[in-house]
Amino acid sequence: MKDSLFAMLMTLFEKSLAQFREQASLQMEDSTAAVTEDTGPLPSATGQYRYHGTRRDNTIRVITPDEQRKMTRASYQLLMRLQQWGVLTSEAFEQVLDQISFSDSRYVSEQETRWLVRNVLSDCLAPEQLVFLDLLLYQQDDARPLH
Repeated sequence: MKDSLFAMLMTLFEKSLAQFREQASLQMEDSTAAVTEDTGPLPSATGQYRYHGTRRDNTIRVITPDEQRKMTRASYQLLMRLQQWGVLTSEAFEQVLDQISFSDSRYVSEQETRWLVRNVLSDCLAPEQLVFLDLLLYQQDDARPLH
């Protein structure tokens, strides 16, 4: 029930977003034609990726359905936690998602996601920070009870 309701809401959102984009592109073409006469229509985005505008600080990255199908629940939760804790910046998050989408695996496990995060962040971190990242990513819970 929840999945079908969610799917219906997503299709409604996609349709309304497509209509909004068409209206915005028509308004943009009208405004650019009014400013300069020799400029042709704006080139449309081709391919799988779409550009929606500049990113603001309060924006949230929406995971596409293709990316959702590729990740397991544990890998998705790991990425969300790392982003929430501030370990992953938005640029690093995008790089990890790109590598996940181009992975040869049918489903990207949590272990593979950890490895991808470490590889993305290894270029920009100091050795001490890498040790802490390894501790954060690969720590194992002890079977000892906490008092």
